[in-house]
Parts: sequence; structure tokens; C-alpha cells
Amino acid sequence: MPSRSMDSPRVYDDWTGNVVNGADMRSLDIGAVRAARASFRERFPDRAEECQAWDDQTFLTRAGVLKRGRITGTGCGPASAEGGR
Repeated sequence: MPSRSMDSPRVYDDWTGNVVNGADMRSLDIGAVRAARASFRERFPDRAEECQAWDDQTFLTRAGVLKRGRITGTGCGPASAEGGR
């Protein structure tokens, strides 16, 4: 592990925003999408009605699972995101 000074900032590799090669909306489990919507409504009750009006693509984009219509590491997990770099 390289040494670093206490003054240097930490740099983290954030895989969550990387697009996963070959993955699209069809790659997602519809049950997982439903569960994510339910979780979103619980976490943000003031936006629950608005969330219900969104189609899946809009919801997943706003949740960070899609970027420009493609699945990000957020939607598939870290192992899948590695190929998206």
C-alpha cells in the first residue's frame, strides 16, 4: 500500500456510475425494479405520487441505475461494473 501524507486527499474508485457493457433494461429483474420503487416511496414519501407516474426508464435514471439509457454499476453491482470502464 503506498504511503500518503495526511494532507493529501483520499481518492476512491467509484464504480457505481460506470456503464456496464452489454447491459440494458432487459438485464434488470422486474421484481427488483418493483422493490426499488417501493423502497424509494418509503424513503421519500413526499415524492411517492410523483414516482408512481414515472415509467421504469425515468425512475431508474433518477435513481442512478441508468445513465443515457444504459445500466450503471448501481444496477448490477461492482463485479459487473468493472467491464464498463
